[in-house]
This record gives sequence, structure tokens and C-alpha cells, in this order.
Amino acid sequence: MMPDSNMSSPGMPDSLWRHTAIAARDTVAYKGDSKVDVVIVGGGFTGLRAALELSGRGLSIIVLESGDIGWGASGRSGGQVNPIIRLTSAKIASLIGEGPAERFIRSTINSADEVFNLIRQHRIACDPVQNGWLQVAHCLSAAQSLEELALDWRRHGSSIGFKSGQDLYTESGTASYQMGLFHPKAGHLQPMSYVRGLANAAMKANVRVHTHSRVEKIEPTNKGWKVAVNGSSIQAEWVLLCTNGYTKGLHQAVDKSYLPFTPIQLATAPLPRAVSQQILPGNQSIADTRRLIFYGRKTADRRLIFGGLGKGINNLADYERIKKEAVRIYPILKGIAWDYQWGGNIAMTMDALPHVHRLAPGLLAGLGCNGRGVAMSTVMGRVLSECVLGSETSLDLPLLEVRKIGFRNLKSFTIPYGLPVLGWLDGRDK
Repeated sequence: MMPDSNMSSPGMPDSLWRHTAIAARDTVAYKGDSKVDVVIVGGGFTGLRAALELSGRGLSIIVLESGDIGWGASGRSGGQVNPIIRLTSAKIASLIGEGPAERFIRSTINSADEVFNLIRQHRIACDPVQNGWLQVAHCLSAAQSLEELALDWRRHGSSIGFKSGQDLYTESGTASYQMGLFHPKAGHLQPMSYVRGLANAAMKANVRVHTHSRVEKIEPTNKGWKVAVNGSSIQAEWVLLCTNGYTKGLHQAVDKSYLPFTPIQLATAPLPRAVSQQILPGNQSIADTRRLIFYGRKTADRRLIFGGLGKGINNLADYERIKKEAVRIYPILKGIAWDYQWGGNIAMTMDALPHVHRLAPGLLAGLGCNGRGVAMSTVMGRVLSECVLGSETSLDLPLLEVRKIGFRNLKSFTIPYGLPVLGWLDGRDK
């Protein structure tokens, strides 16, 4: 991996991913006036996947990213690629209908394969590992819920397996969990390298990618849409909003349709080989069922990435709390140094489904991956491209009506103060 010598974007903490990512192609801020077929707002997994899919269709495309490529959650996630959500098929069908639910479940089951196939197709050097994911229960009631979820998704073609007792201990390297699921198609990757690789592939396909280009306004015209950026403007037939947990100020209804949460994670120093062999020895990833979820995976240089929900990216007490939990779950980490800590915003929806919206003719939005961002946003980018190309009748993610969350600003403000309550509830679960 080629180290990145650039400084972190203002206001964002440094991360292991930034220091070990592949190099990004040179980009410049947008200037001048243009007319194109498609403007994509947001240079993360969703926007760049959409750009890649559209690039081979003879369309002119501009991607506008407010920071550097990977500045947002795409470059700051834990890098897990997990092909399931926490809803049963019956619940999904009650929300979107049986036909759309079946397509959505099928695409979710195949979402990890879609990511790893895309990586192979574009030869992206992002340390891809598809060795599976352990989804472990933190209490008996959670174990029962996981078993019901697994049996349900297996009826729809998922290859989920069950792990418990000594078998789970051997796979996970911890005695903290007694039952869990194993998702063999899941995996993990270096997310900053993945998003930069998508950007590099898009630019190779003649997509114009501009960084440090914050969109100021989007307004309709008689020929489509006018996008104001950096004191200039772009006329486009289509505009795709792909800003997920950083969506703010461009469409009032979309702004109020999700809640922002902040996963944070830490990276150890490279582990001694003997220690590394005892933690997730099969190089799977792991996540538990707590409300204040804990998750982990290892890197190519034998570091452990361990994370959970935090109050914000700069809350030092949260990082200390997660370090203590990591040592509790993996006591062999006692005395191991931690080299990096960072976080980013994700978008959570009230129904726990990803949301794709047609806001107006030629104006689309995709957001709300609910903690499944690497896999789900990759699928979402493809779905948005299919909408542009006129394939709306059989989408893997259905077009949904935008629904504002009541008292959304108040709820967003109180989320950090509610995290201790969630932790208390986790401790009382049986």
C-alpha cells in the first residue's frame, strides 16, 4: 500500500486508512460553467458507483465532492462488507410490498459478492478479504432473535450458518459470546483505498471528478437542473444526491428524513504474530447485537480495528470506553498500544431500510445505509444509475416517498445524550 502524505481534511480526525490508502488521482476544485447529462453530488461509494455504471453509456458526468475523495464516511468506516440487515422478510414486505421485498432481500444477500466482483473488475488494491462475518449475540434474547432472523433469511437463499460454544470461541478468539451467526459471503476491505479506487476507475472512464467543490444550491430550470458550486454553475438533465450522513442544506425534506449517528473506531499498533493468531484467526470480521454495537476486524499488517457508537468524532471519553471494551472482549490486548482513532457520520432511517427517492423529474437521492454502508451504498449507486437509464420497474431498492422524521432536529440533538441509556439497557439484557 502506498502511504498518503496529504494532511487530513479540516475538522476531521486522522485515520489509519488515510495513512495506508492507495494514491488518489489528482483532482481540482470545480470552476467555470458547464452543461452535462448528470451531476452527482458526493464522491463516496454511492456516487462513484453510480458514475462508473453511467460512464459506459455515453453520458457526460461530473462528480462534486465537498472535501477530498473519502473525506466522509466512505473513507472512515470500519470497512466491513456485510450482506444482511436486521429486519425479517415479513417486516420488509410490510414496509415495501412482497415483490420489492423479495428483490431487496436477494440483492442484499448478493451485495458482498457485488462489492468484491467490482473490486476484481477494476483491479482495486484495497486489501479485500472475503472470509466471512461473525454476528454474535450479547445475551440470550438476542441469540433467539438472531436464530429467527437466520432461519428466515435462509429461506430466501442466504447461506448463513450457526456458531456456538467451542466452535464460536475458536472462530472469534473470545469467550465473551456464546452464540452467533456466520455469514460466509461477508468480508472486509480498506475503505479509503476502495473509494479512491472507484474514483480512479471513474476518472479513467472520463468521468470528471472535482474535489473541494461544495454544492451551494440546486434549482430547476426549463432544461433540467442548475447546480451552483464554487461561484460557478452546471446545467444538467439529472442530479443525484449521494451524500448520506452528510446530507444537509440541499433538499429540506431529505435533510429531515434520517438521523445522524457517529460510529468511531480505533486501530492498534501491529499485533505480535502470536497475539494476532488468537484474535479472529480466520481473518473474519465480527460485530455484536448491542445497541451500542461493538465490531472488529484485522488489517493486512495485523492491526485490530475495533469500534462502536460514539457521541462524536472528537469525544475522547468514548474512545477510552471502546478501548476498555476491546480489552474486556479480548483480554490478550492488555498492554497493546493504540495508534489511531477516528469516526464519521452515518445515516439511520426510521424503518431501517435504505432509501432511494425520486424527488422530482431528474432529481434523485440515495441515503440511509444504516450501518451497512460498504455493501449497501455500492448497491445503491447501481440502483441510482438504473433510475437514470429508465429501469425503474424492477429496482433492487425501491423508490420510496420521502418521509420527514417528526421533531428530527430535537432527536438529532439528543442522540449523544441517549447513548449512556443504551449502554445501560445493554447491561440489563438477558
